[in-house]
Amino acid sequence: MASTQNQLDNFPSTITNTEEENDSDRYVATSIMFAIGVCGLMANTIAIRIIWKSKNLHNCFGYLLLLHASAEALVLCSFIFWAVPMNLLLLSGSLYFFPGCNYYYDSESFTWTYDDTPCYDIMAYYTDLIVGCSIMGVTMFIDMCTLCLIMKHRLFNKKSNKEVRFFTQTFSTSILYTLMLIITQLFSDLVDNNWRANLDNV
Repeated sequence: MASTQNQLDNFPSTITNTEEENDSDRYVATSIMFAIGVCGLMANTIAIRIIWKSKNLHNCFGYLLLLHASAEALVLCSFIFWAVPMNLLLLSGSLYFFPGCNYYYDSESFTWTYDDTPCYDIMAYYTDLIVGCSIMGVTMFIDMCTLCLIMKHRLFNKKSNKEVRFFTQTFSTSILYTLMLIITQLFSDLVDNNWRANLDNV
């Protein structure tokens, strides 16, 4: 009887310790998101200013860089001004509400997720996977056509050609984005650790 009482006495403290660990993880995750968001936003703002002021970047590649930096700045703003407060205040609402198919931020696993309903399979497959892969597929197709034209005109042989080097950088970025999309969609369900799952969804 005494051992049972000791176990019952220890039970609330275990729950309290788990809650404290979840709170500390939440604060650490929020701090990391905020720090990365602010640093990234500052870097992209500086990049936008440099591209805008530099006469050498007033070409197609410069405009492409400007679009990339602007899009990344908008994504980082959503993290700083929306995801960070939601994580900090434990709000689990979202812009996306469909009956039986809510998309929300889970502050315990630090991921964006759907309710576990039949709608989840449809939304996760068509909205996340198909749309994302279609956009990256079109991007990769355009990049491959450009690569074929560069190889056809033997522009890789000209060492002074800055446009080819810029294209190589952009093409590499497209490949990395495609790999990131595939890895996130295929492997995020296999991860059992909150921090690794969060890295998969970045």
